[in-house]
Amino acid sequence: MLRDSLLDALAVLLPVDCPACGSPARAGPCEQCRGELAAAGRPGRRALGPEDRPLEVVTGADYAGVVRRLVLALKDEGRVAAAPPLAVLLRPALRLALGGDAAVLVVPPGSYGRRLRRGYDPVELIVRAAGGRVARPLRRARHSRDQVGLGRLERRGNLDGAFRARRPLEALPPVLLVDDVVTSGATLLEMRRAVEAAGGSVRGAVAVAATSARRRQRLTGDSPGSPMILG
Repeated sequence: MLRDSLLDALAVLLPVDCPACGSPARAGPCEQCRGELAAAGRPGRRALGPEDRPLEVVTGADYAGVVRRLVLALKDEGRVAAAPPLAVLLRPALRLALGGDAAVLVVPPGSYGRRLRRGYDPVELIVRAAGGRVARPLRRARHSRDQVGLGRLERRGNLDGAFRARRPLEALPPVLLVDDVVTSGATLLEMRRAVEAAGGSVRGAVAVAATSARRRQRLTGDSPGSPMILG
């Protein structure tokens, strides 16, 4: 009750709005968006890559509605308050993927310019809000275009060879790859390639959200039945 009173007082003195819809809120998402977020949390599993060596990905929700609005608010609008509610979706996915075992959490190596403009790494912010600690054994080996609007093959080609390990990874414990949204899976597959090329071991991957088959078709131009796009 004391906490609620303090939040009410702060809302008057320092008005805030919901990072998902922009309506007035005391802290974090508004009541309606919190309800939508709770209903959206549905952990699932997807497989990426070739059938003979798939990469299993555990996802926290579908990339739609309030989840999509929060991701865009964090990545494009500087709304760092969107990270904790997205972390709520990531936590169960992490638990499901780890199964009680330990692993090194590795996020995609972002571009220096983008991080400089934002002042933070969105995926790292979500992982930290979920209580995890991020390792950065990978770096950008070359420039790549923004993935938005690219088709499946374009995404794979855009990131092919884009990441490289900073050092040999034979001594690194098993790695769990983490991303915010899975569309074609190109980022996670390139991360796996880079880790394994340096002698590391990848046990799987997790993501806050994944696009549905219908939405994935709109985003990438692929047909719902396209092979090798399972995440």
